Amino acid sequence: MAMALLSTTGCGDNPDPLSKSEFVTQADAICAQVQTDVEPLWAAFWVDFEEQADPSSEDVWFPRFDALLDDLDPIFEQQLDDLRDLEPPESDAALIDGLLDDLEAGFDEMNDIADRAVDGDEAAREALGSEEGDPLADVNRAAREYGLNVCGAED
Repeated sequence: MAMALLSTTGCGDNPDPLSKSEFVTQADAICAQVQTDVEPLWAAFWVDFEEQADPSSEDVWFPRFDALLDDLDPIFEQQLDDLRDLEPPESDAALIDGLLDDLEAGFDEMNDIADRAVDGDEAAREALGSEEGDPLADVNRAAREYGLNVCGAED
């Protein structure tokens, strides 16, 4: 929260606000780097799952996914910091701050769901297996509606 306040209020050392196209270009570059950093971790997650008939129903899936999220946390925290460091257009600052707050909340909720799934919570396990249970779906859609192409992209 303190980072969000610093990025929006500044101390006189923030650069001029970016145009929307500059903001989109720079934000998408940050998100593209995150995708590059995440790909090997995500690929490693799936190793050996082809030997199981239905890994989504196996108890081993949930602890592995929870551990993956732990590995991804520093990458996502850096992504948030980097996105918050961008100076969006003044007219879009509140919208972007809200999107970033929602992104952070979505990451936190995903971690919470994964923790509950490891503990055997059936609702959490179902949420991890459904698009309706994706705590990042709304913020990803809002990012696409804003005009971001990489950030919020549907896979």
